[in-house]
Amino acid sequence: MIVRIKSVIWAIKIALYYIIISKLPHSRFGKIFNKIRCWYVCKVLKIMEPDDRNYFENNVYISKGKNIKIRKSCHINENVFIQGAIIGSYVIIAPNVAILMVPIIMTELIFL
Repeated sequence: MIVRIKSVIWAIKIALYYIIISKLPHSRFGKIFNKIRCWYVCKVLKIMEPDDRNYFENNVYISKGKNIKIRKSCHINENVFIQGAIIGSYVIIAPNVAILMVPIIMTELIFL
């Protein structure tokens, strides 16, 4: 029962991200929009480490947010698609980039 409640709460957090937070204007129109996005991704979703030098632009797709970890001082530009990744510190991701997660079974097949 508790697991079900946690998954419903997580689904609500992700829905709010996609409906409101990810649609906020680009940070060039006001630094406050970036601060709101970073706060939400750091404090609510907890997929990014808090840092004053983080940039998380608009329209970033983070799938369900379960397989993503972003370290400090990262700049993720607009229209980025992240399916699953561990992104280190001091990384800049260009606009319109797709980062895909390859299942372990597929990697075993590729390297056989």
